[in-house]
Amino acid sequence: MFDFQKDFRFIAPVKVLVPTLDGQQEKTFTAEFRLVPKDEMEKAVKGKGADESLIAMRLALVGWKDDLTQKGAPWPFTPDRRDELLSVPYCLGAVSMAYWRQVQGVLVEKN
Repeated sequence: MFDFQKDFRFIAPVKVLVPTLDGQQEKTFTAEFRLVPKDEMEKAVKGKGADESLIAMRLALVGWKDDLTQKGAPWPFTPDRRDELLSVPYCLGAVSMAYWRQVQGVLVEKN
């Protein structure tokens, strides 16, 4: 049975590939997203060009769990911290991939 809900939130793992001196290191955290309706997303990003992904993720990313830290200490979610995180290109890409993977119905296997 499928129970349609237009307005809901969900959590998803975010895999961040952090650049290092000898390649990349994979780190993960758990994000909380809001499903942004298609019409709202299109209106927000229309004509914004390269900023579309950033604008979309500002709408969608509404929280994260305690597994996102800064200097080893918990880094609780705030809108300013969300924007700081999304200002880092590899973080923006990772958050965007996690969101779209979930909302487009791509099967995510559990470990």
